[in-house]
Amino acid sequence: MYRKYTSEELKKLVQSLPKNVKDAFFSEETGNNITKICNRYNLDNFSEILNLVGQVLLGLLPPEELEKVIIRDLEIDVETSKKISKEIVRFIFFPIKEDLLTLYEMKFSSSEVFEDSGGDQGVDIRKDRYREPIK
Repeated sequence: MYRKYTSEELKKLVQSLPKNVKDAFFSEETGNNITKICNRYNLDNFSEILNLVGQVLLGLLPPEELEKVIIRDLEIDVETSKKISKEIVRFIFFPIKEDLLTLYEMKFSSSEVFEDSGGDQGVDIRKDRYREPIK
């Protein structure tokens, strides 16, 4: 699964969201849609699906990765996972598509992506002995 975030980290993430994404994150309709999808496919994984949708809305999980994560983490078969992710995209993500595109564009173009997350401190990728010099 994914790393747990503190309430302070989540609060900062939510505050930085575009208005429509924030509205979808807190929307009762989002929960209702997830409930309907889970009922349609006889899933007991409501909270896990809700968590994954929340991660997409917070900018932590790219929407195109949702299906793979459902297969891997929730151990749902490929065909059902495709149907589930397709419905989530259609009913939850598509209405706020432009805002999600903006959110993910900001995430991936920002320098935060390249910040160290606590791993190899001080490693300079330009001095990597496994990289061949560019001619």
